[in-house]
Amino acid sequence: YIESHFKENISINSLAQLCNLSESHFFASFKKQTSLTPIQYKHNLLVENAIDMLTSTDKTIEEISEELNFSSSNYFRKIFTSITGHTPKEYRK
Repeated sequence: YIESHFKENISINSLAQLCNLSESHFFASFKKQTSLTPIQYKHNLLVENAIDMLTSTDKTIEEISEELNFSSSNYFRKIFTSITGHTPKEYRK
């Protein structure tokens, strides 16, 4: 579900409901299976898509951030840098 809806705002509660689990049980099960929290997993998907856009389009960082539904381009840069170790601008070069 996350992989097909990663551009949307997804809550732990909605994911837990989809699995018929409590939030705490869903969170623990998800982390045990993936070694990531659901948010970390979603951020990784977003960054993978951002990398694709950075390398295959001329879209600005702001356009990519908006298309991926980040709350701001600064937050996008922060998440991108924390995952890749590079800013989006550095990665594009």
